[in-house]
Amino acid sequence: MLATQYGPALATAGAMLAIFALAPSRPAWSRAAVSALVMLLLARYLCWRVSFLPRLADLGDAWKLFCFGIEALFAFDTFVLFLLLSRRVDRSPEADRHEARLRQFPPRRLPAVDVFIPTYNEGIDVLERSIVGALGIDYPNLTVWVLDDGRRDWLRDFCARKGARYIRRATNAHAKAGNINHALGLTSGEFVAIFDADFVPHRNFVYRTLGFFEDAAIGCVQTPQHFFNKDPIQLNLGLDRVWPDEQRFFFHTIMPSRDAWGAAFCCGSCTLIRRAALDAIGGIPTDSVTEDILASLVMIRRGYRTIYLDEQLSLGLAPESIEGFFVQRQRWCRGNIQLVFLRGGPFGPGLPPAMRLFSLPTYYLLQPAQLLFLIIPVLYLWLGLSPVPTFTAGALLEYQTPALIACFLALIWFSKASWVPILSTASSLFQAIRLTPTVLASYVKPFGVGFKVTPKGNLDRRLVLDRQTAMVAGSLLFLTVAGLALNTSFEYRIVGGDALFRIAAFWGIWNALALFLLLLITIERPRRRAEERFALGERAQCSLRDVGVACDVLDLSAGGAKLRFDEKVEAHQGTGVTLDLDGVGRLAGRIAWSARGDAGLRFGDLEPAMREALQARLAALAVAKPHRGRRADRIALGLRANCRVDRLEMECVIENASITGLLLGFGAATPAIGSLIEVEMPGVGLVRGKVVRQVGGDRLGLQFDNMPERDRDRLIRRLYTEGIGYPQQMRVEGAALIQALLARAFG
Repeated sequence: MLATQYGPALATAGAMLAIFALAPSRPAWSRAAVSALVMLLLARYLCWRVSFLPRLADLGDAWKLFCFGIEALFAFDTFVLFLLLSRRVDRSPEADRHEARLRQFPPRRLPAVDVFIPTYNEGIDVLERSIVGALGIDYPNLTVWVLDDGRRDWLRDFCARKGARYIRRATNAHAKAGNINHALGLTSGEFVAIFDADFVPHRNFVYRTLGFFEDAAIGCVQTPQHFFNKDPIQLNLGLDRVWPDEQRFFFHTIMPSRDAWGAAFCCGSCTLIRRAALDAIGGIPTDSVTEDILASLVMIRRGYRTIYLDEQLSLGLAPESIEGFFVQRQRWCRGNIQLVFLRGGPFGPGLPPAMRLFSLPTYYLLQPAQLLFLIIPVLYLWLGLSPVPTFTAGALLEYQTPALIACFLALIWFSKASWVPILSTASSLFQAIRLTPTVLASYVKPFGVGFKVTPKGNLDRRLVLDRQTAMVAGSLLFLTVAGLALNTSFEYRIVGGDALFRIAAFWGIWNALALFLLLLITIERPRRRAEERFALGERAQCSLRDVGVACDVLDLSAGGAKLRFDEKVEAHQGTGVTLDLDGVGRLAGRIAWSARGDAGLRFGDLEPAMREALQARLAALAVAKPHRGRRADRIALGLRANCRVDRLEMECVIENASITGLLLGFGAATPAIGSLIEVEMPGVGLVRGKVVRQVGGDRLGLQFDNMPERDRDRLIRRLYTEGIGYPQQMRVEGAALIQALLARAFG
């Protein structure tokens, strides 16, 4: 009996592990074998489930049929996923050949490439990296164009000084797509590289991608997006060092497989496009807020292909807050659903079958259904409403368990452990709760909501709770745990202690663990200050509780200012303040902290005109004094270097670096805070700075001191365009994951 029940599950696990052991490098045959085994076991389970479908006799039967319908939709989505994953292509060897060939050409034979950097409201701290990095691309026939939808004079002047070309337009019609289309009419390069304003291209980007266009059918070459900061899920779970960001599964697992099927698509940034292909489709489509995917679908109908090169050729900024994360995800969600309603979408004519199948937005369409897997056990435990007909636990062990084991093991193997069952479940539920309203609204009204730019670079140090998600997750967690506790008591038991209850108990415990992790994700951990903060030293007039007080504005950022009062003023935390600042106007906010006559002012919600005036003032400061900015996002290096302190030579290690400073490690005696240090930085030259902090005894934080602009540009290119600080694919280890989660939850 036990052999009958557990045999299929054990056989499945054994077969999967045998394939993994025989094929550690994941050759084509092993991918096909693993995918086929998963689909076979899933089909076996569905056939068995169909044989137990009830007749529609009452509401209970209707509920069971509804639950099976949802299960069948997820099964279809899983079939499509594993069919997709059965193939994969690696284009790096081909890129090597193309680069070697192109580098043999004289410059006059190389086609012209225009680099587009569309921007709307990003600050100089974001744009400086992107512009300077793009200008450092190693290619002779290149023009960098900054497409400014914010119409900012300071950005025009900055581009002129750096050597980039500048374009602005009179309106913001069609957002990013309209901005690019406007620039296409003013430029003439045979190829167009597009980078979002927060992405910095590798200096080798063009040589690695351009050669593929030797094939006249190639319309677009897409590369992955990597990030030098941590996304909210990594950070809030405390897994930023042991688990890759949420997009690794897509860019390293899904996209190479899509490419193998001829179904890769443009992702809107870090991409090179043939201008003739854009001309053939009338420019970037403006019918959807996911204009990039739609552009690929329309190009395919015109005979062009999009291919994917899985190489890290850029570095960018991930959304830095939960709200920023969901502004981006809601746009992707709505845009993918919009495609269903468009003639150029997956249901329109002229698409190859593979592209049509793999472009169905089932991932987003099924977001509301994911919540049902949380609700179903609750309804059973509290109301006795069963989602399935009565059958034995042994039957489930025989049919359902092998399919689940196969799916889980295969996803871990395909993704090289970037997909982890309970963690990835929590991440998916996190998105499902917030995206469900967008999905439902898009069913009814798919169009009419404009393009929203993902906010970046505007964080503070507060602990923030995602109340909406936390309330839903907390309520479901309470109902699940309470339902389990209630039904383990013989006195109050609602459902019997039969096989179905034991299955529901396991399901409920799984959901409870996922919901607990989800609650941790909703608690947004404070990040280092992200606004560009500039020393100002300007006299101003403040008003506290309607009393005018003179003050000095010591520094200024987009989110607040540091004030020093001339006289003893009780500026307690939470006190309302207005600040009259020359060139900006009257800024209102509240005191965030106060100490020894100084106070931190956090601005409230500013009117658009006031915010624009403040940004213009900050931009002028940034252009005039770029070295006086914030502690920027740091790139891990681990470079050995020579340091000089008061003419004393010593060895040090540059542990990490940013455009504002270094973290240095010393093996011997460490210089004191305030010491001036000169560092011979490989690839940059001599940089100077002051020790401003000590970390862990033998490590020092160095802040650059009046770095010349030429050296600063060289540093940016060294950090962001030469691959020196590019993160390697993270090796995920179970013990490290568990330890980090326990530390986050209880430590």
